[in-house]
Amino acid sequence: MLVHDLKNPLNGIVHMSQTSPTEGNKSRIAHAARKMLQLVMNILDVQRISDTRLTVQKSPVDLNELIRAAIDYTSLSAQQKNLTITSRLPGSALVRCDRELIERVLINLLSNAIHYSDPNTEVTVAAEVVGTDKRELIVSVRDAGIGMTPDQVAKLMQEKELTDAGNKLS
Repeated sequence: MLVHDLKNPLNGIVHMSQTSPTEGNKSRIAHAARKMLQLVMNILDVQRISDTRLTVQKSPVDLNELIRAAIDYTSLSAQQKNLTITSRLPGSALVRCDRELIERVLINLLSNAIHYSDPNTEVTVAAEVVGTDKRELIVSVRDAGIGMTPDQVAKLMQEKELTDAGNKLS
């Protein structure tokens, strides 16, 4: 599926590179290239997870900055569908995480939300600090897309449980 997803941005790069190099095309070419790079990184991550070679490099990260970077990365795709991306973020949240890995997860969530949303709708990214000790964080991406069937959700959760069991990431 990921390899199939690479075809669209690659076709876009080829097409735009053959037309006049306007500023708009340069921006679209760069966007398509970044999207392809993200997909390639996903393929590599899946391979590393399968081989249990993925190592998490945790460091302090500003959550708001991380989410804004993911939104910026996907903004051209949202503009092309006339989607609005809004965010509801805490005033300040410093988290310990693997910035690159979490940013790719956020980009994937936003990309899927954009892909499956109807034009002229809204995608919302929200983060909320929860828990009695305020040490837990919930990040959500909501869209007005078609959603997943209960069977698809169950299959996804089953795959996640298998992955978690096989990969003890801490």
